Amino acid sequence: MMMKPTVFIHTSSHEILSAKVAHFSHLLFSNSLDAFDIKVVRIEDYPEFIARHGSTVLRHGKEAAWYKDVPQSFLPLRFIVPQLMEFQGRALLTDPDIFATADVWELLSRDMGDKSVLSRRPGKGDGFNSSVMLLACEKLPHWKWNDMMEAVFQKRLDLQDLIRLRFEPEEAVGELEREWNDYDRLDKDTKLLHNTSQKTQPWKTGLPFKLENMNNFYKKKEKTSLEKLLEFRGKGTLKMLRAAKNIAVTGEPRVYRKHSDPNQEEFFLSLLKEALREKFVEKDFVKAEVRMGHIRRDIFQAIGRVNRSPVEIVESLKC
Repeated sequence: MMMKPTVFIHTSSHEILSAKVAHFSHLLFSNSLDAFDIKVVRIEDYPEFIARHGSTVLRHGKEAAWYKDVPQSFLPLRFIVPQLMEFQGRALLTDPDIFATADVWELLSRDMGDKSVLSRRPGKGDGFNSSVMLLACEKLPHWKWNDMMEAVFQKRLDLQDLIRLRFEPEEAVGELEREWNDYDRLDKDTKLLHNTSQKTQPWKTGLPFKLENMNNFYKKKEKTSLEKLLEFRGKGTLKMLRAAKNIAVTGEPRVYRKHSDPNQEEFFLSLLKEALREKFVEKDFVKAEVRMGHIRRDIFQAIGRVNRSPVEIVESLKC
């Protein structure tokens, strides 16, 4: 039996709330919910992959590593989708920070011609941004996830080549319009809003973070420059510390900033508010995510200040 077209939202425990809100956004904006399924897949559900924590890989041709405990640990999971679809039918893969503002069935039901994958090109560089991929799964029998991951961790496949879809024949990949993966831009044409900048994601505003823990795939150093300097206790001075490359000595932790676009912040908060009202997301679950430091501490106060629904926000952009 043919698999039903499916939207896959891949995530980790760090980003599970935004994944749930992304799921809810499709329920809210689609008029064709009987035509497709929506599934959230988590990297933690694959313990054999989690066991690779800290393993060395290649990225951009340089030694790097993969870590399970950073916000974007889920990236390699996106390539398991054809296998989950039993290599048949149509699937759409998205990151957990991508929210529907239109009916995604328009994309899922698109004629892909002879293409195996449709994806948007990044703002710079070659290849494609695989954070959104429309997949003709029957044309991707070679996407056997365990084999692909083995190639990555044995350094036979550069991780960046995987993420940018450079391992696929050029003629097999077609280009998606920007509105189907709209990088931090919400306007009348947006259909999938992607809050790409981790530092301004509306559900994290005000939370502290360590710069070295923001991104996976870059091999962590045994000691930071500041730690090496502090080994010379008594010899260093404040002036010396301030001169050290890329070291902040103000004593203030780095924090996630408020999004520069009020509409994007309000849109996410309104989605969460409505998901809570519909009990698609439980209040106790959000409280637990706050306690774990995954979600901003003032999240309930923030959604309390929202007066418009997600649909009203989107409609206002079309005026």
